[in-house]
Amino acid sequence: MNQTRALSAILVLLLPVWSGAQTSAPRQAPNRETAGAQIDAAIQQQKYDRALAAYDTYILGTGQPDAALLAQIAKADLHRIVRRDMPPGTLAGNALERLARAGETEALQALKRQATEAAPMSPEQLTLTASLARLADQAALDRLGKLLDGIEADRKGEVIRVIQDVGSRSLAVRIAQYLAAPQPQVRCAAALAVGVLQYVDAIPTLQQLFKSDVGIVRLFAATALKRLGQTSADAYLMDILRTGAPEVRLIAAEGYQSSPTNQWVAYVSDLLSDRNEINRLRAAEVIACCDESRARGPLMTALDSDNPSLRGEAARILETKNLADLRVARRLLGDPADAVRVYGAGAALHAATSPRR
Repeated sequence: MNQTRALSAILVLLLPVWSGAQTSAPRQAPNRETAGAQIDAAIQQQKYDRALAAYDTYILGTGQPDAALLAQIAKADLHRIVRRDMPPGTLAGNALERLARAGETEALQALKRQATEAAPMSPEQLTLTASLARLADQAALDRLGKLLDGIEADRKGEVIRVIQDVGSRSLAVRIAQYLAAPQPQVRCAAALAVGVLQYVDAIPTLQQLFKSDVGIVRLFAATALKRLGQTSADAYLMDILRTGAPEVRLIAAEGYQSSPTNQWVAYVSDLLSDRNEINRLRAAEVIACCDESRARGPLMTALDSDNPSLRGEAARILETKNLADLRVARRLLGDPADAVRVYGAGAALHAATSPRR
């Protein structure tokens, strides 16, 4: 009995010690202010990877991405890219465009100045003008019209694709004139563009091209007609989707981007695992409008490639198709290639202001 009492007394004395050994001390909550200061210090020293490491440490503690902190790093990295890409080229233009979209007026002014100073009709001027046009700059839109009319014939398709990309419907009537261009590649670009820009006045000309032009022009005319709600080329397009080569099927699939149903996706979804890397990315880009989860898979896989051009193309699609959440944006920002990081920065800035992300 006395031994039992003695043992109980010892247990009472040891209980606090035992409990302390078995229960870890409460985890201290990550300090956001400290993390922000560390990130800011790293940015001031131009140690952008160190800024990302500080961000990662903070996020590891919270378990959730932080939009504002990642956007802070993204803006700093875009400024770094602008400084490095001198004289300004595609990279600097892309970086300035994203900074301007984030509200930095100095970036917008720099874009305008550099577009004005670039050699007339040069690729640099076209790139910088396209960036301004996507920011709804009227002077840039006017300049695109002048570029279209003034540039040499073999580059008109390039300008048409830029106008299509920026969505300038006001220039659709000018593009429609090139449906009669002597060069098939220009007619192809014009046909695709008037479809994307929903220029219904081009339907009669497109019908004529579909009936009588060479094969490749017929394909683009059919794609445009489908986008414009016409059914005259449906049987032709469906036959291509079922039996055509991968590259041709992907062109045909573009005609279904505004289709009320997604049944067409089944005819190109196998290309998400095609042996050709470019076909996989193109398939993901086409399908992204209707099946984001399936499109994201091959794009994320491409980010593991040793080829920086392939990673850059995947990053472009992830950003421009709004498929990159904050976690994906963080991954892109850690890539060694600036051509990838610029899209990661853009995705981070967009995700920081988007309710979805």
